[in-house]
Amino acid sequence: VQALGPLLILYLLYTMVRWAVTDRGEDVGDRNAQYLLRFESWLGIDFEHSVQRWALRHTDVVWFLNHYYVFAFFPVLIVAAVWGYRAAPAAFHTAR
Repeated sequence: VQALGPLLILYLLYTMVRWAVTDRGEDVGDRNAQYLLRFESWLGIDFEHSVQRWALRHTDVVWFLNHYYVFAFFPVLIVAAVWGYRAAPAAFHTAR
């Protein structure tokens, strides 16, 4: 239970920062996305477009993934933190 306090604080901090930089506009995001796509292509791991094209043809997959993201993000974060705390407490405390 003690491990969840810092996790909650970090999540709240993340949310506040995310909302604080919303005025940066789409230009920064587009520029960063293009940089990332070029980097993935250079590494030879640019398979994301083909996966996305496949998924967009399947509305059930899109529905599932949208709901998974919305409803599973925070519980998965908590489970991963608890698991990390129990599996490697010293490393968890150092990272925390």
